[in-house]
Amino acid sequence: MIFEHKKWYNLGDVNPRQEDGVFVKRDGNSIEVVSTYNLEQCGEKGYRINSRTDEINDILERYKEFKDNPEQKSSVGSFADWKRYLQLEAQGLDFDSIAMYLATDMILYYGGDCESESGTNYWEMLSCYGITPKNYI
Repeated sequence: MIFEHKKWYNLGDVNPRQEDGVFVKRDGNSIEVVSTYNLEQCGEKGYRINSRTDEINDILERYKEFKDNPEQKSSVGSFADWKRYLQLEAQGLDFDSIAMYLATDMILYYGGDCESESGTNYWEMLSCYGITPKNYI
């Protein structure tokens, strides 16, 4: 998949409102990720949302570091299945796409940049990030 700049992509579940959603967007040199969690899965009402922004160069630097020395996983972080990305690259996935997927791994492992938000109106919460039911791929 080729990711267009400034467009939101859902890399989570096909039905992000019911299950967990992971939305990702590249804007210039940064990648913004918004993850959603349906609290009904744990017996509560509403949704929890986290967001995180990372610089693409930082992500790709970590990837290249692992690629150059796959035995030193601890120095690049254990948030990703790094070998999987090497396989995807060998199958033709480009570095920009790898960075988008790595950014989604980072939010799922490390969490957001700040405390998560909770609320009951899923799309209203996501609209604060510019994500609507009709504007993501």
